[in-house]
Parts: sequence; C-alpha cells; structure tokens
Amino acid sequence: MEGKERRVIIIGGGITGIATAYYLKRHQINYKRKFEIILIEKEDRWGGNIISIRDNGFLIEGGPDCFLTEKPWALNLSKEIGLEKRFVGTNDKYRRIFILSQGKLKELPEGFSFLVPTKLLPFLKNNLISLPGKLRFLMELFIPKKNLSKQESFSDFVLRRFGKEILKKIAEPMVSSIYVTDPDRMCIESTFPNLLDMEKKYGSVLRGVLKRKKIMSEMENKDRSKRLSMFMTFKDGMEELVNSLVSYLDKKFLIKNSTVLKVKRDFQNSKFQIKLKDGKELTGDAVVIATPAYVAGNLLNEFDKNLSDILFDIPYVSTATISLGYNRKEIGKDLDGFGFLVPCIEKRKIMACTFCSNKFKGRAPEDKFLLRCFIGGYKEDNLITLNNDALLKIVQKELKDIIGINAVPIIAHIYKWEKAMPQYILNHKNKLKKIEEILERYHGLFLTGSGYRGIGIPDCINEAAYISDKVINFLFPR
Repeated sequence: MEGKERRVIIIGGGITGIATAYYLKRHQINYKRKFEIILIEKEDRWGGNIISIRDNGFLIEGGPDCFLTEKPWALNLSKEIGLEKRFVGTNDKYRRIFILSQGKLKELPEGFSFLVPTKLLPFLKNNLISLPGKLRFLMELFIPKKNLSKQESFSDFVLRRFGKEILKKIAEPMVSSIYVTDPDRMCIESTFPNLLDMEKKYGSVLRGVLKRKKIMSEMENKDRSKRLSMFMTFKDGMEELVNSLVSYLDKKFLIKNSTVLKVKRDFQNSKFQIKLKDGKELTGDAVVIATPAYVAGNLLNEFDKNLSDILFDIPYVSTATISLGYNRKEIGKDLDGFGFLVPCIEKRKIMACTFCSNKFKGRAPEDKFLLRCFIGGYKEDNLITLNNDALLKIVQKELKDIIGINAVPIIAHIYKWEKAMPQYILNHKNKLKKIEEILERYHGLFLTGSGYRGIGIPDCINEAAYISDKVINFLFPR
C-alpha cells in the first residue's frame, strides 16, 4: 500500500472514535503519511455520552464527570493537546464518601482504596463494618492464594478474600457505581485484574495494597510536584477534552448526522464498502468500528454472521443521570463530602449521588448547590423508560428520605443512556478471544470501544492508541 493514498473510515464519534482519529492524524503529520481519516457519527454532536453544559451558573455533566489519573492515558493525552492548565482536581476539603447503611449515611473509612483500606486504624474505628466483619476482613492476610481453573465472579472473589459484609456494604455499591453490573455475574479477571495480580504476587490483596501505598508514598516524597488528584476534570467540564481532540481533525472529513447501515467487503479489490442511510456509499481501505458491540453486530450481520452473533452476546444495560441544582440555604443541612453510594440491600431506586459542588470547584455558584443522582443499571434497568417527571419525583423522594432535602430544585437536567454500559460478565475474555480470531481473517477491519477491554475514559483512550497503531501497521507494513 506504500505510495498510494489510502482511506480509513472510523464509525462512531464517541471518545474512542475521536481519540483513534486523533492518533491517526498525529501519525499522519509526524511521519508525513498520505491517507484520509473519515470520522462518521450518527448524532449531531461529538463525544457520545460525554456532554457538559452551562445553566444559570451550574456546570452539568450528562455522562462521565472526570477521569482516573492512576491510569495515565487520559492524563497524558490531555497534556499532549495542551489541556494541562485546564485541569481541576477534587476538592480535598470534602474528601469523604458515605455508604447508606440501614437507612443512615455512614462514612467510608478514610484511606479506602476501592476494596481495601490503606490506613488500618481509621478502618478499625469506623462503625460501617461490624466487629466480626472487621475481623473477617483482617483474616484476608492469612487466606492462601487460590489457583482457579475457571473464571471467578467478582462476588466470589470478594467473599473468598474478605467476607460477606465487605461485599454487601462496600464492594457491591462501589462496583455498581462504576460498572452498574451484577457482581454475581461480573468477571473479576476482565474488570479488576490488578486484584488477582496482587493475590498472586503477594498472597494477599491487603498486603499488596499496603506495599503499593508505601512505594507511591516514597515516590511522592521524592517529588511532591508529581502528586496528583486521583480524579481529574476540566474547568468547563469533560467536553473540553472532546472539543480539543476534534479541533485537531480535518473538518472536511468529519461527518455528523449520518447513520451507517452496513459494512461490506469487496474481496476483488480488498476494499470496504460503507452504506449510509441517505443512500450514499463510502469506500475505505481500513474500517474502525468504534460503537457499542451490539451496533457493530448489526453493521456486520451480513459481513460475518458468527462475528455478529458474538458481538450481540455482549450485554449492555441502561442508566440515567439526574442533576439537580438548589439554593444552598434551602437544602437543610451541610452536605460534607463527595456523595454517597447505595448498596442493593437498602432496596432504593438510586444507585449513588454525587455532591458535585463539593467534589470539584466551579460546578455551581457560591450560594447554590449541585448534586447528581444515578439510576438504572442491572438492578433497575427499566427505570429509564419512565418519563422525566416520573424520574424527577422518584429522585426527589429518595433525596428527602436519605439526606432530608425537601426543597424544589431550581434546575433539573436528566440524561438517559439507553444500552450504554457494557457488562463484563463471566466468559467475557473468551468472547474477546473469539472476536480476535475471526478478525484475523479480515485484514483492515478493527473493533474498538468500551465494550471490549475497559469502560473508563482512560481505558478507551488507551484502546484508541492501540487500535491506531494496528491500523498504521496494516496500511504501511514494515
């Protein structure tokens, strides 16, 4: 293919598709390669479920409100495109998270790193977990590692290592807030492989976390300038990242409001044919499908039925975010923290609530307060079918019961995300293996997005870099 101008068609203008286009563009410039990069999005905006809006001084995030800095890919890309001066870290003054327990909010122990406390004394003093539960947790240090012949669910792993109380009161609500997945079906290997690695390496997850914390502390003490907030966003919200990436791309090759119907292969000239809803057809040398897996399955139904069936077999659930703004004096109490998580055993409609005004500065005027609730997921997937008024009533009742807010919000924004969250259930890794085996037959076809190897923004950006390298190696083989 060297010496000929080629064309890459990317289907899907969410963060993965945009980042893939950016990395390809960077290669195009750095190595003076001649090829077109066409990016197609069915909606009238870029970014997928990343959307940030302003309303009466409030900054509303419809989807993700930040990215994790421990996974460096989003952080590094943001710096590369000049967004470092736009960073906003979490407000340490309010660095507390609560868990709803028997109808009351109880503070998650200080220093908790997902499942494991990095500070044992605050954990032992905290009243969220009972004394038997704490003793069972500490026994994790002495439970031998287990070499499993089959994949293990998240619930089974936590039960085996830490016990039932940690699972029900801490692990399950944390997982639900991130993956909105049933922990009994979620594959630990596909979601938290680092926990398995710690068990294998140190014989104990707790021992591994404490050793890791010591290493990180030593690094920070050597260079305090490298200390970062665990969660990072931007002054004008996460959509800044989307807009900055899009600004690097060639506008004449950006296509919005255009639905792709089918992807076909012309085996005579080794080209891909993309059929659009408006009747037009595009031809490309390489195609990157950066959509949910079930959308890719529909596009490839006539291309390869077996591949399509596997893609349809990756389940998705629906969620919604409800952002509410209040006059601060009317909310009734000082909400001191980042928010709260709701375990299944509490039998509530909401999964979690973020106190946005506390978590990041600049989210609301000084005399106002912004919070955001999450519903849906594997527990209440059907809730997003309700109309906005019904959803608003549900959330207002939950907030009144849990934190005593009885005021009428001065603004309300509801974003429904139908079938937006992939579920990495047991056997997910085997599905990926089968997909990769089939794709080896079709040189130039690539699948990417949150449905495969990671749902977070850093994971999607890392996946975009990986896929762009594969595309370049295909177009310009060494």
